[in-house]
Amino acid sequence: KDMVHVIEGPDIAAACISWNDATVFCERLTAFEGRRYRLPTEAEWDCACRAGTDTAFSFGDGLEKLSEYSWNAQNVEGHGKSHAQPVGQKIANAFGLYDTHGNVAEWCSDWYDASWYRVSPGHNPTGPVTGAFRVQRGGSWNAVPIGLRSSHRDSRPQSHSSPTTGFRVVLEPLP
Repeated sequence: KDMVHVIEGPDIAAACISWNDATVFCERLTAFEGRRYRLPTEAEWDCACRAGTDTAFSFGDGLEKLSEYSWNAQNVEGHGKSHAQPVGQKIANAFGLYDTHGNVAEWCSDWYDASWYRVSPGHNPTGPVTGAFRVQRGGSWNAVPIGLRSSHRDSRPQSHSSPTTGFRVVLEPLP
């Protein structure tokens, strides 16, 4: 692993996490807490990131505010901070979620298919049944603006881990 671009600390976004590691974490947290934790579907992730908007970013279409909401290549690379940053330091979206644009790209539970949204169900699709790669969303600390848009999709093998890759969990509601 590329440990040059990794720092540790209680508030630093977890990085170098593979999809496999993230799902094991969710399984262990579920067993420990007695409540179900999992990775979000891509549709859930998209809804959470957009926070009720239909713009390029959760805060609008322009790039003027990007660095207020996101850790990205413009405010990290070349500033002596080429690694995941402390969470919650930028402005949250309208749902109160931090770092949905940038910091670390986040794994989703879905398999990736570049054409999935042309054929998927219109409401809360769960992704293809199989595939070669898993979905990543959100961009990272070294992403340029186009890679930070709410709609930007990426994919990696589920064993992939890098200093730009992390995850976010979903806690299932109680019955």
